[in-house]
Amino acid sequence: MLKGNPDFIPTGVSGFLEKMTELKNLFTFFDLALKAVAPAIGPDGQPKQGPEGPVMEPIIDIREVVKMIADRFMFKDVEKLIPSLKKEREAKEFNQRNKKKMEEAKANTKPRQMPGSIPVSGNAGAGGVSSTPSPVGGQASDAKGEV
Repeated sequence: MLKGNPDFIPTGVSGFLEKMTELKNLFTFFDLALKAVAPAIGPDGQPKQGPEGPVMEPIIDIREVVKMIADRFMFKDVEKLIPSLKKEREAKEFNQRNKKKMEEAKANTKPRQMPGSIPVSGNAGAGGVSSTPSPVGGQASDAKGEV
């Protein structure tokens, strides 16, 4: 006779097996990625030629596969394994900081008075400036645009 919960599934074992299967698949994909190459294309749109035929280049970014494997093994310093990842991260952070500074600078700029415009009081929405220039010499134009 069975005692206890007969539906008990040991999740630690199944989680471990799932992780091992995922790593096996990543290693298989890594092996495939090393072999997957295509002809390198030059600036003229034609394949580059080497002494033994067309120059071949990888079509899969090996760094990403290695990064995923290192993540599954829970390595703490993946950027030490792949230095270009650190450079990419730093460049991304630099661009984000510059974008934020540009947005702050745009928000902090005050509207400037344009040449030939007259300051208007009580119109804060327009920055206190009238965009219609005054007639030269204070004379109004009599032209109606009729022929």
